[in-house]
Amino acid sequence: MIEPIYPVDVDLPLNIKPIYKRNWKTTESRDHFRDALDACKRAFYKVEVMAVNDPDHPRRAALLDESQADLNSILAMTDTTGSLVRSLGDRGGIIVADERSALDAVVEALAQKDDRTLGELFGYPESAIDFYVENVDKSNEVPIYEIACASKSAELVDDDPEYVRVTNVDGMVNPIWQYMNWKFISHIPASFDCVESRALAIRSGAYFRELGLGDEAELLYEFLSANVTWDGYHGLSNIRNGYCIGSTNTPPYWSKKTVEFGGPHQAKAM
Repeated sequence: MIEPIYPVDVDLPLNIKPIYKRNWKTTESRDHFRDALDACKRAFYKVEVMAVNDPDHPRRAALLDESQADLNSILAMTDTTGSLVRSLGDRGGIIVADERSALDAVVEALAQKDDRTLGELFGYPESAIDFYVENVDKSNEVPIYEIACASKSAELVDDDPEYVRVTNVDGMVNPIWQYMNWKFISHIPASFDCVESRALAIRSGAYFRELGLGDEAELLYEFLSANVTWDGYHGLSNIRNGYCIGSTNTPPYWSKKTVEFGGPHQAKAM
């Protein structure tokens, strides 16, 4: 673990529009991964509903993006389980909850902007809830640098406290590509080696298999396990692994941060 450092700290908003970019490095990489990753992306809301329906899962509720979730499919999935569904209409989002008290609690927590209660209802690890409350700003950008620093195997590259390498990582809890919805977990983990987050990710993998997406989930895991180099500066990131490059928003870092997930990224022969 490493103490994050901010040599330049300016309390000014950046007001950058949301950015979600990615480009495949080769046609071979695209053809190998794209369909599988997109299939898992489209099905992830079903994974979350299955978690709510599962009495052995800590998740009591889910808040689904209405633009990515099909309401009729959700109703069919919850028809015989007793789970409740409510669309928030103009406010956006669909709530799925295992019982009335959980549904009402989500509505109240959303109104109060109570992230801690929402995290508990969504079954997130306590460490992830604490990390979110302490480190994630209102724009909800994933603080990759802080996650890296909080990881047990974090080490400095060239003694630079703003360049962190984390070697003991697991693709199942890799949050770097979450902006593309390529993921096994819906929360932001407190570290790259969070044991509780990995346990939830394994359950997601089982749900993907139940949905007939076992092979696709294996390719998702392969992609997320590849070494990544991530840079963040002035609210934007530069992301690259052996197959793909991307960019999205970051917290407002006023000096450049670099993170290696697993080690330096390298181009992969397909």
